Amino acid sequence: MYKITQVTTEKRLFFGTKEIETVYKFEEYNDALLFALNEQIKHFKHIVSNSVQTNRRTFDRLYTCKQWIKLAQNNPKHFIGLNSSQGVNLERLYYYYINSNKLYYIQKHI
Repeated sequence: MYKITQVTTEKRLFFGTKEIETVYKFEEYNDALLFALNEQIKHFKHIVSNSVQTNRRTFDRLYTCKQWIKLAQNNPKHFIGLNSSQGVNLERLYYYYINSNKLYYIQKHI
């Protein structure tokens, strides 16, 4: 089982802000990875048993959105297959690759 904890802050009328912690649970790694990429979450937990938990880092082998956009602007021929990145919404293309499960387009070449 994979568990992702997301903390959001909510503004209150009189008492400043309040942090709300939301926990998402996934059975498969691919579902957890796609969710973490869509939300740009840096790591999530893999629960093997009650006593054994490991952390999975989302961006060890994949680029973040900001990194990928910067690289695609510098070298558009390699990253998007065009001569120029003008007229292309790179952020939208990044999330298209994630949601269509084409993660090899945003994979780091190490």
